[in-house]
Amino acid sequence: ATGVVTTANLIITFSETVQAISGGTITIKKSSGNSTVETISATGSAVSISGSQVTINPSSDFSANTAYYVNISSAAFEDASGNDFAGISNTTTWNFTTTSDNVAPTVSTYSPADGATGVSLTANLVLTFSENVSVGSGNITIKKSSDNSTHQTISVSDSNAVSISGSTVTINPSSNFSGLLSYYVNIDAGAFKDAANNNYAGISNATTWNFTALDNTAPTITIATPPPSPPPTTKHQRSRHVRRRSLDWLPNFPEPGRVAVPPG
Repeated sequence: ATGVVTTANLIITFSETVQAISGGTITIKKSSGNSTVETISATGSAVSISGSQVTINPSSDFSANTAYYVNISSAAFEDASGNDFAGISNTTTWNFTTTSDNVAPTVSTYSPADGATGVSLTANLVLTFSENVSVGSGNITIKKSSDNSTHQTISVSDSNAVSISGSTVTINPSSNFSGLLSYYVNIDAGAFKDAANNNYAGISNATTWNFTALDNTAPTITIATPPPSPPPTTKHQRSRHVRRRSLDWLPNFPEPGRVAVPPG
């Protein structure tokens, strides 16, 4: 691997559940000169095991832009039946190079803005980061401020709801907001990461990104009773329609043979 952050842990995932064996070691070496950076006991506090996954936390950070490889002694780990892991004793099985980029991405702007009011019920959630990002792992959770209940949980891996263009992340909730309700957004740490695999720290409170929704759509007519008369469609109907409208405007003359005499 390349672009490894200098604060990275070493993680091994085995094919089955394992346990550490006393006397076993993990040795980190620099590729240039094969000098030893650190030797870690497999049963020491720097090594934690959860099922088939072993996490190794070196006592110091790696150097930037440096190549390393890892050796593991035989009989450092074993399965439940006592079968030992064969170990690693070369420079190529597990090697990596660190990066000089150790800066995690941060959010430059939120949309809706934090504290915004009058937000559309159908609004998308948009974050603009300080650098280009990609999907990591985790969820985006939208909560109601009134009782902290969950409005919707969205996986960052849901491509129908989460899209990324450079440094901009757009989240399209499947459920509309409700008018006059306040919401806040939580994002899991590591939900997004930069090109050097620096993880976004996330949001875990009710104040960093919150807003109030408002129904600002004007009403429109869907049904009118009685319904309006349809416009004339044929030439004959249009002609009769015009004549009727013309007659409606004729003055109200007296009938033939009668003379209207004003009172005097």
